[in-house]
Amino acid sequence: MTAVAAAGFRGLGEALAAADAGPDASARFTALGRAYLRFGLDNPALFDLMFRPDQLHADDPNLQAAQQQSFAVLRQATAGISGRPQEPEAAQELALLAWAAAHGLVALVRDGALQAMAGTTAQGTARSWRIRWSTVSRTACDRPSAPTRRNAQRKKGTDHGRFPSACQR
Repeated sequence: MTAVAAAGFRGLGEALAAADAGPDASARFTALGRAYLRFGLDNPALFDLMFRPDQLHADDPNLQAAQQQSFAVLRQATAGISGRPQEPEAAQELALLAWAAAHGLVALVRDGALQAMAGTTAQGTARSWRIRWSTVSRTACDRPSAPTRRNAQRKKGTDHGRFPSACQR
């Protein structure tokens, strides 16, 4: 099972790398979100296995390398939109948030929960959310440069890392 999951992560990494193109960081981020959704919805059993640590040998070096390789594509893309290239943790925070959002969206659509709430079909919901992913990425990350509350908190020593502001510039 671990070898199958590792192959799945390599496939996901390849799908993300193939989508990692665009005229700017926001377009790349949008394309990656769509590719993640497409991979998860097109490969539901494999996708489920890939994220089942109770079914895998988490210490397997091939699995770990495949996981890191697939996540690295997202981390590199988020570095371009975090607005703080000198702070690698900003790209890491944004990558984790984007991954969680896309992964949750795959699960909700795949399991029918989102369609039930929205009153639509799986195909309609997936297509609609793939389109809206670009809106989310632009809204969350294409803000004008301005000092952030978190930066102010860092200066005061009151930032405890609870609310990441990785998209803010």
